[in-house]
Amino acid sequence: MVALVDIFVAVFVLVFLVPVLAMLAVLWYYFRLGRSLTHVGRRLGVRWWDAAGPVIAGTGLLALVALPGDVPAEGEPGSLPFAVGFGLVVVGTVGAAVAIGNLDEYRQVRRGTDAMAGLDEGPTIVSGTGEVDEDAVTAPLSGEQSLWYSLRVTEDRGIAHRTAPAECHYERTDARFVVDDGSGAVVVDPSGGSVRLWGRPLMGGEDVRVRGGTGSTDAPDLAAVREQAGLDADPDQAFVEHRLEPECAVTVLGTVTRDPETRYPLVSDGERRLVVFEGEAEAVRRRLRRWVRAGAVIGVVGFAVGAAVVLSVGGVV
Repeated sequence: MVALVDIFVAVFVLVFLVPVLAMLAVLWYYFRLGRSLTHVGRRLGVRWWDAAGPVIAGTGLLALVALPGDVPAEGEPGSLPFAVGFGLVVVGTVGAAVAIGNLDEYRQVRRGTDAMAGLDEGPTIVSGTGEVDEDAVTAPLSGEQSLWYSLRVTEDRGIAHRTAPAECHYERTDARFVVDDGSGAVVVDPSGGSVRLWGRPLMGGEDVRVRGGTGSTDAPDLAAVREQAGLDADPDQAFVEHRLEPECAVTVLGTVTRDPETRYPLVSDGERRLVVFEGEAEAVRRRLRRWVRAGAVIGVVGFAVGAAVVLSVGGVV
């Protein structure tokens, strides 16, 4: 005999939970939220496993308030403090993820770089000037020679009068390039690694940005870019290009191997995860230190204060 509580749970799941989850899945797909999170992670240096702990902690806290507590509805007394506390929890979660995501690279860069002359196989940190290896890479929007480039295309999608950019295409080159520190040189294989262009503003500083509906005579040939990417013409599209230019300063964390087909030692993804930074080693170290410290402070303060507010307003404590 089916218990009454089992019937209630089944009805709740079918009537309330399934439609909500289905709607969230539709929105997730329509706005390409997974791709957007991946893009933010690339820019912040955060991988999903770096964010897993803070996100679980934040979700658990909100679940603790929502289930046994009394969350004030919009317009009710306490709704504004609860919203502020919720925002602080979110900010604290992001700060903690940024600190965790950049901590390992900061520890490695802080130990100093290796001279490229006589490099042994294994983990290494090298810094020098980036140069073209053999074949020059041409960035699709600017048409400029590059060591490395990425191209991201978004299109405006929305519901009613609210729109948000949704990523519809992303590509990056994995061509090898050379880094020379004066004592020697290495060949860097960026495939499988992370490239962080930190010589510019974090969420901006793109080398080229073009709207799909631009009528400028000096705009790049978007038709050729669209054809290569398999995209239809859309005036709501935005094309953003980032690139590493020849002769720029580059710092590389990776693993040295010997490849008989390369003229220099090969640095690639392996025992030490490959990360390519734009900038000299000392500048990279300072930036990483700032992100780790700022993320840790924001994470601890934001999460602690936000948790205290939502727990108090929600009636849990």
